[in-house]
Amino acid sequence: EYLQLDKAARKDFYYDIRDQYTKHYQTWTPVQEAGTLYFLMKTAFNGIWQSTKEANGRFATPCGLLNHKDNVYDKENVLEWHEFLQKVDIYSDTWQNVIGNVEGRAFYFFDPPYRDSFTQYGQTFTDDHALELIQECQALDQAGHLVMFCNRDAGDDFYTKNQGALKLEYYDITYTA
Repeated sequence: EYLQLDKAARKDFYYDIRDQYTKHYQTWTPVQEAGTLYFLMKTAFNGIWQSTKEANGRFATPCGLLNHKDNVYDKENVLEWHEFLQKVDIYSDTWQNVIGNVEGRAFYFFDPPYRDSFTQYGQTFTDDHALELIQECQALDQAGHLVMFCNRDAGDDFYTKNQGALKLEYYDITYTA
C-alpha cells in the first residue's frame, strides 16, 4: 500500500502511523508494535530516534525523504536477523547494571552520550564517567570478552591517552542532524 502512494500521501501515511504508534499502541501485540516501529525507523529521517513530550518518550522522528522504490525493507535480511537474535540476550540499562549479568564470553556494546555533543539524552555523562567505562572495557577485554565502545573524537586525544591495550578505530562520519 505505502509504495503505491505519491510523496504527499506517503507523508500523511507516515504521520498517521507514527501518531498511532505514540498514542494508540496499548492494545497492540508486541509483534504489531515492533513491526510498526520497524516501518517508522526505516522511513524516518536518517534512522534517527527523536522523541517529544507529546510522544511520552516514544519514537517521534519526522519522516524522511520517502523515496522508497521497490520495498521498505529486505525480508530475507529481517529473517536472518530473527534467526540470529534467537541466540542473543540483549540488556538495555546502565552499563554498571549490565556488567556481571552475563555468563561466559560476551559481546558488550556501549554507546554512551558522545563527548563534545549538545545531546546528552537527558543525563550527564562526564569525562570521569567515560574514564570509568573505558577502564571497565579494559577489564572486560582482558577477561576475553569482545567490547565495542562508540563515541566521538573531540580532537583532544582523550581516547588515545586512555585506551591502554584497547584498539581504536576511527571512522569518517558526516553528521546530517
